[in-house]
Parts: sequence; C-alpha cells; structure tokens
Amino acid sequence: MANQARFAGVPLAFNCGHNAIKIHPSLLSRPLQVSPIAALPATQVNHEALYRSAPASDFVTALQQLITVLLSKGYPDIEQVAEASGMSVRSLQRRLAAAGLSYSHLVERVRFNLAVKWLQEPSLRLSDIAMDLGYTDSGNFSRAFKRWTGVSPRAYRAIQQEELMPSA
Repeated sequence: MANQARFAGVPLAFNCGHNAIKIHPSLLSRPLQVSPIAALPATQVNHEALYRSAPASDFVTALQQLITVLLSKGYPDIEQVAEASGMSVRSLQRRLAAAGLSYSHLVERVRFNLAVKWLQEPSLRLSDIAMDLGYTDSGNFSRAFKRWTGVSPRAYRAIQQEELMPSA
C-alpha cells in the first residue's frame, strides 16, 4: 500500500497508442531499488509464470483476464468491465461486435474455460466452483454446464477421472 501512495494524484490515460509513466525530476537522482525478482539468479526465476501473469496485449484476452478476476464477486456487470477498461459501455460493445462476440458470450466463454480447468481438480467442491464462477448457487452452475457440454459437472469430472486412470 505504501508504494501505491507514491502514485496518488498521477493522471492515468487509457486507450493510448503507447504506455508511459511520468516521473518527477526529483526522483531521478535517487538510487534505483532492485526488485526481489530481479535479485534472484536467472535459474530461479519462473519466466513462464511471470509471462502468464502479465496483462494480455490483445483486446479479447485482456477482457477475459479482467472478467476472470471479477467473477468471484458475482456476475460482472458490463458497466464495471467497461469502466475498468477505460471505455464506455457502447464502445466496449462495438469492439466486442467487431471481434464477433457479445458481452454475455464472452462471460460464458470465461466461465466455461475456468469450469473445465477447475473440475479437473478433484479436491474442489462443485459449490465452491459455482461461487468462484459468479453463480448464486450450484444448481445454476450445473444447468449452465450441462447446456455447454451435455453432461453435468459431476459426470464431466467422473469422465475426466476415468480418462486419467491407467487401463488394466
């Protein structure tokens, strides 16, 4: 939190052709502090994990990342996503339409991909998966999953577990 206070009052601009941080001239004479990651030997840095955690460069994938973060608090409103993206709702809808998507379809895609991933982890309860996907109850999640795949989440999980078992 202390680091965030240093940037209080700094104007931010979105949807620009470039990225930049304006640094006050008085800070330029101070010594550079090395991040803990930069201090690690290159063999200890998990570059793939760092790369995967970086914001996506393409519009749709960046929105999917944002929706993923917001899902655990319930179904993310389009207004919330548009504001976090630095654009109006109508601009967001236009950009999605240009990509051949609607907002609700994008949220469903994110939910489906996360559900498939999380159902492969047998220790995760279906009710917890449902809540983390923004559903108000596990019944709504089960109906949606069955609509997507034709099978219930429980049946899907069982099928996945059978496929992982070595045949005798």
